Amino acid sequence: MNQTIRSGSPDLNVDAQIKREAMELARIYAIDQDAFKSAVNQLDFARYAEYVIGAENFEIIGGVGQDAGWAGIARRLGVPEEILDRFERCAARFPGKMAGVKLCFGQAADHPTLYLDVVEPWDAVFSFLETLPETKETLPALREHLRRSGVCMLLAFSMDRHSKQVVVKTYHAYDRANRGADVPLIVSYRLQDGKVRAQPKYYSPIQWQNIENVDTRLNPAAAEVARILGRPYQALHGYHLTDDQIQDSKIYIFRRDVRSLWRPRHDSIYTSEGNVLLCLRRFDHAIHAYTNAIDYDARDYIAYINRGFCHALTGDYDASLNDTHIARALEPNMNYRLASETCDTVEQIVNLSKLIDTAPTALLHNQRGIILFSKGLFPDAKKDFEAAVAFDPSFAEAHNNLGAALINLGCFSEAFDCCGRAIGLDDNTDTANYLLALNGLRDDQQVPVSPAEM
Repeated sequence: MNQTIRSGSPDLNVDAQIKREAMELARIYAIDQDAFKSAVNQLDFARYAEYVIGAENFEIIGGVGQDAGWAGIARRLGVPEEILDRFERCAARFPGKMAGVKLCFGQAADHPTLYLDVVEPWDAVFSFLETLPETKETLPALREHLRRSGVCMLLAFSMDRHSKQVVVKTYHAYDRANRGADVPLIVSYRLQDGKVRAQPKYYSPIQWQNIENVDTRLNPAAAEVARILGRPYQALHGYHLTDDQIQDSKIYIFRRDVRSLWRPRHDSIYTSEGNVLLCLRRFDHAIHAYTNAIDYDARDYIAYINRGFCHALTGDYDASLNDTHIARALEPNMNYRLASETCDTVEQIVNLSKLIDTAPTALLHNQRGIILFSKGLFPDAKKDFEAAVAFDPSFAEAHNNLGAALINLGCFSEAFDCCGRAIGLDDNTDTANYLLALNGLRDDQQVPVSPAEM
């Protein structure tokens, strides 16, 4: 259900190719080649590269996943200490996230910008932003703007070139329920000097064949970029709206992104948002995010499967089975085994839930608890295992499984009692959970374990 972001293997050939490409793109803006080459050569584009085409400036993003010596590289690139300080504090709060730097070149070049792919619920992000003097006072206003957004996807740290004040930008998925003339994909808010900029920045997908007709101010550069790149890439149009007039247009071209070794063919930012909310057991919010994902791309079978999972957990069984039926129909040629197995899991939960609603038994609750446990939903699994032992206090396996759930929830004392009870009821009970609970009591460390197999 949840997607794991992992760094792909570096490809030095791609890195060199992108750097040559970037040199050609820089010529469109008459950028000093020596200075540009010196800066770009310090970045790693093997895993990620993004070009930003503006009316006056050319920007390039790279360095994602480059941990060793990252701070030293940032300083050599001219990142102000104030920005680096905020970024490092953010990276410490959200460790293991992907990072990158944007360099700006041209007539009105800005300071470098540091990015962190946060992908965390807003409450965690607000807790961090409250620690920054530049953003603490902005949070009440920012909350008003977020509407039904559940997840902050990205944070950016830069400096205003005029005021020299720290700027923090937040990025989240646009709620597609707010229909208008234009439905963007991403919304960004600029937080600076205790205020939220009144006009957010929107990012809308671009069909590559229309990249030369996005904005008359960008068309000449866009045409040259299309010629140099020679093949289509994913792209977004970034802009502000003032009195329904587009301003500050830029084209964002995702030249390379291999942060995930496996990625569904039709996933989206909405699917990622839903996955985070699902893991947090915020099922209604996750359903809304997956509905946005399906509205954005009706072929997103991952969104259908995971929305079906949420429907199963909230008791809407017909909606759950309908979603898995659509997902199966959408996914005949992709990663069929994975999708099919996940659909099977959702359907098993629905069938077990229907039986439990009609005639609950200890065995049925234990079976459903094992499935929920396998998906990391430990509180829900715990409830089922508790119901199982309530129905049958002599059910040793259910006691042991309840202990496993409690261990993963950090309740070692209760887990120790449950596992001990299981061993007392059945001498053949595996003692692994008992020992883990005992070690947890001693060390107060949470250790992932597996429930007993049926």
